Amino acid sequence: MHVRPILFSVPMVRSTLEGIKTQARRLVKQQERLRMGTDVLIEGDHRPEYLNEYGSWQQWVPNAKTMRCPYGVPGDLLYVKETFAHVANFPPTVRYYATDDVHELRKKLPSIYMPRWASRLTLEITDVRVERLQDISEADAIAEGADRLVMDDDGKFYESANGTHRCGYAGLWDHINGDGSWDENPFVWCISFRTILANIDSYLKERAA
Repeated sequence: MHVRPILFSVPMVRSTLEGIKTQARRLVKQQERLRMGTDVLIEGDHRPEYLNEYGSWQQWVPNAKTMRCPYGVPGDLLYVKETFAHVANFPPTVRYYATDDVHELRKKLPSIYMPRWASRLTLEITDVRVERLQDISEADAIAEGADRLVMDDDGKFYESANGTHRCGYAGLWDHINGDGSWDENPFVWCISFRTILANIDSYLKERAA
């Protein structure tokens, strides 16, 4: 079992705390390798299959190369790093922008700077797969914590009762990765997880007891 960090935005932290978010998608760095049709077996994957040149799964062959998910495999743990403020040194104390009163907080610190001891969310990976970004279903978009949005003729996203969560995720992806990034339809890691409402080290200590 390995332990790694993962960055979540403020809205994604809130949806995780509410029990809505159970999936996270991240860009696969080896895009060209997948587009060239290299036989790939995801390391730690229980499925005896590989991605063929058309982006679909075929029976695995012994000489298939492995691709390691940088976030881990089923059974590994992730600790969430989120936007926070450091409010005291002794004892070390932080406040969280997703849930605390931000008006009383000092200058906020980006999630990347959150120390491991300050993390309050632990995720246990239950599944890892690779897919095209636009293959996300409505149910998966809900599991990503996406809002219901629609897109107008100018390509702008806005909230609407007639919107879909899938469209909401498209808007979220473009917001994070830049305009037009959804249309590029890259390969992404799709990580499913169960949430543990505890600091990673506290959870590991309790599990070992």
